[in-house]
Amino acid sequence: MHPARRLAATVALGAALVAGAACGGGGDDPVSRDELTTELRNDAGVTEAQASCMADDLFERLDQDDIDAIAGYTGDTDDEVSDEAVAALTDAITTCVATDDDGSDADQPDGG
Repeated sequence: MHPARRLAATVALGAALVAGAACGGGGDDPVSRDELTTELRNDAGVTEAQASCMADDLFERLDQDDIDAIAGYTGDTDDEVSDEAVAALTDAITTCVATDDDGSDADQPDGG
């Protein structure tokens, strides 16, 4: 994928996820890795491998409060998602969606 198109796709997906398209959340129970993976797959239109990659990356980098904030974000201006969580989400999208989930260029037949 051309770098400009990859960047545009990454930005668009990140905006959709942070705007509440990814996860329903909203409960008092902590969001699990499996729940986050399922929500990413169902609501963000990514593959199972991409969603799992993103969830793994987010759970490695963020604390449970940030995971819950991402999962429960509805787009309401009162909702708070930390800058660290937004950066981690953007990095996860770049790593797992804009490239194959192994980090190779998604559009290159030879991986890259």
